[in-house]
Amino acid sequence: MKREKLIHDRHGRILKFSQERCDELVYFKLDHAGACAAYAHGRIDGAVLVITDLFVESNCVIRQPDFLKRLFGQKTSAINFQNQGIGSQLVITMITYARSKGLMRIENRWPENDVRRDSPLAQWFQKRGFKADEASMKMDLKAPAHDDSKYMPKP
Repeated sequence: MKREKLIHDRHGRILKFSQERCDELVYFKLDHAGACAAYAHGRIDGAVLVITDLFVESNCVIRQPDFLKRLFGQKTSAINFQNQGIGSQLVITMITYARSKGLMRIENRWPENDVRRDSPLAQWFQKRGFKADEASMKMDLKAPAHDDSKYMPKP
């Protein structure tokens, strides 16, 4: 099943967000003007969502949206989607998805060089609540607190 919605980045550009699940694989993708701006792939392994790939485009070449610029020779335009909060939004979306499916943890199992505790990638994940261990970054998901008091009659 594929779900789509339109979102805006920090510069007001319209991105098409899509999510698709095929058996235990989950795909999240952001498109801008027909080109892939960012994506994240995951795999459900028991009660764990394993992030297998996360990518944000640094040099996305799209067809120039301005007609006059296209008319006078500028046919394409390059856009950097990094440092726009798109990667964070993908991770937040994956966390929300995992919680909605009742999963207990999110982790990645990337090459050891990518997730060393002092690597920029590990620091990026730690800023978003993940904890580093020897071979992966992990986040335990707590079930949201269920408060029935609002449904109870007032004394």
